[in-house]
Amino acid sequence: MSNPSKVVPPANFSNEPQAPALHPPAQHQELELRILNTALGMELAALGRYKACYFLALNLNRPDAAEHFIEHAEDIEDDIDQLVEHILIGGGIAEFSAETLLKNRASDSLAHQRLRELTRGDLRFERDELKHYYELLSALENRYPETERVLKEIQSKKEQRLNALEHTISPLED
Repeated sequence: MSNPSKVVPPANFSNEPQAPALHPPAQHQELELRILNTALGMELAALGRYKACYFLALNLNRPDAAEHFIEHAEDIEDDIDQLVEHILIGGGIAEFSAETLLKNRASDSLAHQRLRELTRGDLRFERDELKHYYELLSALENRYPETERVLKEIQSKKEQRLNALEHTISPLED
């Protein structure tokens, strides 16, 4: 029987100096997780918009536009996975509630019935989200390099999607 007064270190214990923690102290962790969850909410809203546009384009027999929208939806799904992973690594909980989605929505509703109107809405949405990403990165104040890297990668993809959307809308105007 072991002596309860004797403390035995865990098997993986080491007296060697440890590398700095990947994430900041608790007071900063809350800010980082709030920023990541805000980005997650924006990406979930974007995914819903692109999926709606995809199905509408299919319904209107516009496979070229449908392909464009589903490619962007798949890219956004990858971004969502990356954000959720980063939230979990940081000790947080990814917010998937409808309330969070509505709160983080950056554009008008899906009430539009025509594909070009939806595409115009997507252009506004992407521009607004891009603006929000600049604001999120600014709020990090270079304190969280890994989070900054993740957000900059997503921001770069958003810029590419915005350019692709601008090229997609011109044939839809016909």
